[in-house]
Amino acid sequence: MTPAPEPEGGHEHVAPHGGALVELGEELAHLELVHDPTTGTLTAYVLDGEAEQAVRVSASALELQVTPPGGTASTASLPAKANALTGEAVGDSSQFVGVVAALKGVSTFTGVVRQLNVRGKSFTDVPFSVPSEEH
Repeated sequence: MTPAPEPEGGHEHVAPHGGALVELGEELAHLELVHDPTTGTLTAYVLDGEAEQAVRVSASALELQVTPPGGTASTASLPAKANALTGEAVGDSSQFVGVVAALKGVSTFTGVVRQLNVRGKSFTDVPFSVPSEEH
């Protein structure tokens, strides 16, 4: 069986949780953002370069700046989520979750990942949009 050709300009990744993918570095890792507009809950998953496997990071929270359409930028702090099933703990987790009041009732927004260390590299002020414009 011949593999399907890659789309022009590179290959695509599928967000495993149905969210928006943010590329970190040149395919070093991804951040997947899943937003529930009803509650304003924002969940971030740190994933590998193929957006398939969870990658634990040492952060106790993920700091973002988010801007709803026509709105003002605000800071969002998503605490790390512990998971007894996977053994993840605050400070050793791949998942971050928080309610962001500014995102309640909106389905699109833009933002910036303030700072995140993944696999020995530091990423600062990485822009994103939900839904994704890429991938």
